[in-house]
Amino acid sequence: MGAATSRWLRAVGIDSPSELRRVGAPEAYARIAYRFGKAVNRNLLYALEGALRDRPYNSFSAEEKRRLCEVAGLPFHAHPAKQS
Repeated sequence: MGAATSRWLRAVGIDSPSELRRVGAPEAYARIAYRFGKAVNRNLLYALEGALRDRPYNSFSAEEKRRLCEVAGLPFHAHPAKQS
C-alpha cells in the first residue's frame, strides 16, 4: 500500500496490519470512504484486500471483486472484456 492509503488507515484508527486483518478490507474501506468521500474509489477496496492476501489490487477476478463489493455494500459493474 502507498503512503496515502497508510495515512487514511491511520486517520480512521487502523494503525497496524493486524488491526486491518481484524477489521477486514470492507469495513476499513467503509470507514475511509465515510471520512474522505469522493477521494476514495473502489480500487481502494481491492488494494486493502490485496494487502491482506499479499496480492496486487488488479489481480482479482470479476467474481472476487463482485463479492468484495457486495460485502462492502457497493454496486459492482464489471467492465466488458476488451476486444482486440
